[in-house]
Amino acid sequence: MVELDLVNEWLTYKQHNQGRASTTVNKYRGYLSGLSTFLTQERGVSLLEASTDDLEEFTGMHAFKAGLSPKSRRAIVAAIRGFYTWLSKKRLRADNPAAGVPYPVSGNKLPTPLETKYARALFEQLKPELDTFQGVRDCAIIMTLICCGFRVSGLLNLNESDLTFVDVEGEEWLIIKITEKGKKERLVPAPHDVKYIIHAYLGHEDLTHIDRTLPDGDRVLFVSTMDRKTPLHEYRGEARRLSR
Repeated sequence: MVELDLVNEWLTYKQHNQGRASTTVNKYRGYLSGLSTFLTQERGVSLLEASTDDLEEFTGMHAFKAGLSPKSRRAIVAAIRGFYTWLSKKRLRADNPAAGVPYPVSGNKLPTPLETKYARALFEQLKPELDTFQGVRDCAIIMTLICCGFRVSGLLNLNESDLTFVDVEGEEWLIIKITEKGKKERLVPAPHDVKYIIHAYLGHEDLTHIDRTLPDGDRVLFVSTMDRKTPLHEYRGEARRLSR
């Protein structure tokens, strides 16, 4: 279908030219596919023929009846606005029917940290064995996720150069540079418990025997120890990085 080919072309542009994450691209593809179905079945028009009223109906009442929250509907509006702006710039439409489609109003919910009792219960349930290398690694991963609030993908993409140990008034602090959704970077001061376990992990004898060096000289931070899909002679560098 020509219209869906245009959607794929736009999404390719978003991913490779604007650096959008693959998860965002896939969500946008789903939104626009749903819009195409709605327009065809409910309004009798195509993506290229849609009016502002059609788009407002889809992002408003139709999405509301589907049980979507205002926050979820905002993402749909963002996808539709972006797509029709691109169509207009490519001169595939003389107008931009999405320009006036409003974003749903929603309040900003403050993040709620994991309570200590739940963090302790989770840790007790997983029970990493600290007398083994894998246990020390797992403990470092769990504590970093819980105490620093990282996404799993961001944590697994960490390299050793993303760790900076600094002296603040005679006390050592660990600063972690994390790159997450949308390639956004932030610097996070890690609690001392995280610093201690990462020191233990980096200083573990078993880690010294693992080739985790990358082409640029950096080193993968959290390594896998068992990957049956990778031949032993290729099991080094990036191949050592843990997958989700």
